Amino acid sequence: MVDAATIERVREAVLDEEKVLRACAELLSCARSRTVTLLVTHIVKRAAGIGSRRMLLPPAYLSAARAHLRAHPVISDTQHRTWALVEEVVHGRGRPKYYRLRYARL
Repeated sequence: MVDAATIERVREAVLDEEKVLRACAELLSCARSRTVTLLVTHIVKRAAGIGSRRMLLPPAYLSAARAHLRAHPVISDTQHRTWALVEEVVHGRGRPKYYRLRYARL
């Protein structure tokens, strides 16, 4: 069970577009290849400072984070490399569809 304080931190992070973009840039700066796949949940957890804890995030929060990233299809990471966003919808067998964000380095 997730406590209310953690959910509040996630909500505040998702409402702050800068936090979401910064978290995405930090994750991309660790990339070792020219194409990187990031899950929206990882970006939101990074923005909220949660770490790698397993927890399900409300779909509305993930949609808000995706909207921030879609509004900035080209971003720079902390090493000043430029990345372009390519979004994919993945239909898993026996699992609900989910969105995978792929970034290709320009």
